[in-house]
Amino acid sequence: MSSQQAENFIAILRTACGNGQKKLCNPNWDELIKTARSQMLTALFYTGAIQYNEFATCPAEQREMLQRQTIAVVGQQARRTQLFLQLYRSLLDAGLKPLVLKGIVCRSLYGDLADYRPSVDEDFYIPPDQVEVCRQILDRNGWALTSHEESLDIKEKVPEIIFDDKDRLLHLELHPSLFKEEGQRLERYTQYFQDVEKRAVTVTIEGQPVYTLGITDHYLYLFLHLAKHFSGNGVGIRQIMDLMVFARAYKDQIDWEKVRRVVAELSSPELYADVVAIGHKLGFQADLIFPPLQPDRLLSDSMAGGIYGNDREGDGHGTIWTIAARYPTYWKRVQRFLFPSLQQLVAGRPWLEKRPWLLPVAWGQRAGRVLIIKRLQGKVTWKSLQVAHQRNQLLRSYGLLPERKSSRGRRQKK
Repeated sequence: MSSQQAENFIAILRTACGNGQKKLCNPNWDELIKTARSQMLTALFYTGAIQYNEFATCPAEQREMLQRQTIAVVGQQARRTQLFLQLYRSLLDAGLKPLVLKGIVCRSLYGDLADYRPSVDEDFYIPPDQVEVCRQILDRNGWALTSHEESLDIKEKVPEIIFDDKDRLLHLELHPSLFKEEGQRLERYTQYFQDVEKRAVTVTIEGQPVYTLGITDHYLYLFLHLAKHFSGNGVGIRQIMDLMVFARAYKDQIDWEKVRRVVAELSSPELYADVVAIGHKLGFQADLIFPPLQPDRLLSDSMAGGIYGNDREGDGHGTIWTIAARYPTYWKRVQRFLFPSLQQLVAGRPWLEKRPWLLPVAWGQRAGRVLIIKRLQGKVTWKSLQVAHQRNQLLRSYGLLPERKSSRGRRQKK
């Protein structure tokens, strides 16, 4: 997407959020509508677009299609909201107090536009010792487990346990832990988010009390979750908007000094600053507590990747290279890419926990998926490696990847 059309897209979202209208410059409606769909922001985009006279130059059939899609998005999201709140009441009645993360808590902050910001899943944190009781309640309410059955046996080691309602309208993710990081990073995250249950707060959504993280905890969680997605495939505009909407709603309740300290120690101050700078383009007024680095480059990456970073050409296997690139030496990167440890694979393959001797089988599956590919797929994979290289450069500029070291180089120095 050209920088001009990216600015047009941001201007339309800014208008939709009631943050003041900025002029458009030669809007390409085909490109803008395609981007709105890839960012899962069609309804909000339409709400902003209809406030511009230039929208009349968009072909009538496209305008009518956007209107129909907006009505469908809003109607379906209203159904998901009621479905979730009904289930949540059942959990509360059973004595459970799941802490809702992101999702409906953020959407409610959009006010009258809450259902214009769609979400096909909801997440909540629940301690591992309450997962079984929670599952029984879900079963009674018609929700089916869609994760591997053995995930329930190793709930402390999986990032989430997934359920779907009978109509497959809503995807529910139970998180037995807030974060699934590795090594020292997990220790630092755990330190800062210790005893979150004691700091939990309640918010009221359509008359229903909902337990969630404390205000500062939730704001930090939103940013760290955003940074995690960015470090993987990428992050869309919607997550940036959610963070900014949250900051606007709770500006006077957030401990900004703690935000400064935790972001500096756990993540990237430069990434945080660029996210806020993009927020300013969207008309939000969050304080710049760190100096921006390259917000236009981050915006370009967000536009290219779509809502979860999966839309850029050739993406997919490149994410595996991005993960491997977090390791400091060439041989550690190769090892992480080809031969991940049991601990690194068990979250996605819970059957390995009871059958660790099948680790070579998991390696073979992984090699088959990544390396043994048809000719056409090979072209895509080569492109994905180019994309991964470019994204790794971006991640390094934010300090989210270590500087590359060469074992050969170190031997030569010796």
